[in-house]
Amino acid sequence: MIVRTHSWRIFPFVAGVAAALAGLSCDESLPPRESLPPVLGSQVSIVGLGEAVVIRGGVPAGTRGAIELRVTNLYDEVLQDSFVLEGRAEIWMKDNPVVRVEIPLTIDHVVTTGLLRGRLLTIGIDTTLIMRRQWDHRTDGGVPFWDYLELLPGATMDGERFCLSDTTTFVARCSLRIFKSYGQVQFPDLEFRQVYQVFGIECLAKTD
Repeated sequence: MIVRTHSWRIFPFVAGVAAALAGLSCDESLPPRESLPPVLGSQVSIVGLGEAVVIRGGVPAGTRGAIELRVTNLYDEVLQDSFVLEGRAEIWMKDNPVVRVEIPLTIDHVVTTGLLRGRLLTIGIDTTLIMRRQWDHRTDGGVPFWDYLELLPGATMDGERFCLSDTTTFVARCSLRIFKSYGQVQFPDLEFRQVYQVFGIECLAKTD
């Protein structure tokens, strides 16, 4: 399934790349920060953007609506270190920011598992670490996001009934720590529009 993406954010080198530092003696120091090259590019996207997130039995069916994070090595050497792979994604309704959820991200959500060996993460030149997580599309309090939207009745070609929500705009803000000796990677905020196709419920009025 095609994933439409937001723009890249490029981070300056702030913590020191192990491979580059290996040749420095104890008396040598890093050059000023402004002279250092960018090392990591970050990107956040939503799987199946523009297609309805299908809800069956109160949970999403398939990967539509999953959040995907990409971190690419822009440096001219391989990056390797002990990994942490912990982060979070905060998602809220743009027009109603108190309706929100915080989603943890862990090693369980790594797609590019071939980059992991033992406790080491190795990202080659122009190589991308990908993490993807489907979530339950509910607030921190457990309320479905579609409960805050107008729902209109519909039916499939086979006569199966569903409720189709209004389209609404969400904001996603993500952060991720990948290497033990590095700080957090921040991602550009992503605004995206989403609609829900919910099976097995009555099409009731939205929650205030």
